[in-house]
Amino acid sequence: MRIGLPFDPLHDAIASAIHCDLAKITYEDRDWETWRTLSKEEQTDAIRNHTVPMLTKTRRVYSDEIEVTMFPQTWGSTATGYGGIGGAAITSAYTIIVCYKMTTYCVYFGCGRLAYRVTWADMTPSGRDNFLSDMAARNMASVAKSGKYK
Repeated sequence: MRIGLPFDPLHDAIASAIHCDLAKITYEDRDWETWRTLSKEEQTDAIRNHTVPMLTKTRRVYSDEIEVTMFPQTWGSTATGYGGIGGAAITSAYTIIVCYKMTTYCVYFGCGRLAYRVTWADMTPSGRDNFLSDMAARNMASVAKSGKYK
């Protein structure tokens, strides 16, 4: 079966990862409103004594912070790796893996619908080996079999 153009599934997967599927990032930023009320001497003391007023903020992942791996994968059903009811036709679809700083991986099969997410820190050594081996072989597990990455 001929596989279609990669642009739509790639765009859909990246957009879904960035806007929904990857966790928000929590970080500390200077409290600029409070900072501007301090005198120059107070600002200097705050820097020197590590007491600069800070706020905890959250943001979405930026597109330049991700790595994408994409390859065609063949499935035994039109349901691809999602499982469920599908025609019994051999079907090829792009598998897209969106990675944030080698900590979180989101896997998609031919569209922007998340198949599964794996977090490196939560994986066992054998789960990590299985995941990396499947990525290298360009043959990711279906949703039903993704437990081998835990």
